[in-house]
Amino acid sequence: MKPVKRNVLLEAIANPAKQPIAFIFVLTLALGVAGDGLSTLVLEVIGDWLQQQFGVDKRLWQGLVVAGLVGAVLLAVSNLSAHLSDWMKGIVLRNSTATIETARVRPLTQTYPGLIVLVSLGQNPPAKAAILHHWQAAQGNLQHCWLICGGDRSLQTATTLVEQLVAQGLPRKCFHYGRDYHLPLADRDAGLLASDAALANDPNFIRELIDRIYADAELRYGLDATEVIADYTGGNKSMSAGMILACTTPNRHLQYILSDYDDDNKPINSQVMEVQISSAILSLKKAVQARAISVL
Repeated sequence: MKPVKRNVLLEAIANPAKQPIAFIFVLTLALGVAGDGLSTLVLEVIGDWLQQQFGVDKRLWQGLVVAGLVGAVLLAVSNLSAHLSDWMKGIVLRNSTATIETARVRPLTQTYPGLIVLVSLGQNPPAKAAILHHWQAAQGNLQHCWLICGGDRSLQTATTLVEQLVAQGLPRKCFHYGRDYHLPLADRDAGLLASDAALANDPNFIRELIDRIYADAELRYGLDATEVIADYTGGNKSMSAGMILACTTPNRHLQYILSDYDDDNKPINSQVMEVQISSAILSLKKAVQARAISVL
């Protein structure tokens, strides 16, 4: 019995994965034939019919068709390049990590529409100086201020502070704080309050809280990351650490209050300082290798 001869072309059509080269050949041939037939139909047959029925010049019709095809191709290429650019950026960000290179400090003269502060205990918390800097007697850009409290006593300080600032002319609606202020993407419905000492001393909780504040600023008020600045002067050390960690994300701004102190240890001559963090993007593979080497 003679062996049955294989028909490579039929096999390529039936199973392209098994015969990829043959399948590409068949597909190219088929597309070429189909393209020739379609161009003849559109350019010649329809052109002749339009000329006979309506007196439309055949060459004019062919020119319009070609111009339309060129425009469609250019539009498709433009859209494809835009989507390809976004896709490549997404891949780079998903497979990269930001490493801090330098942190430069300078006096802050600019005012921001959004401000995040940590509330300390006491009658004159650093948050007050930060808020007044960006308000500047209604001449600044401040529109929204999120106050993070490290417990009920800190919340009482925040409430008193807000009342003082409202009395000085700041609109009450710009202040966001306490249990009743709900953030997007929150696993726990704690508002802007670290409800116990464990959370107030957890830098990761504070970092996640600040990440949600940035999301809230954009989703609810239309402020992107470049329009918001975070002040890490107040709160405890863990809260400051969490805020600094959150602001290592590119395009986030950071500040603190630099003060002298009088004989009663009260801050005087306060000045707002901006911390400019420069970061470099490394591939995830290189970052892992660098960390492995440092461990060894």
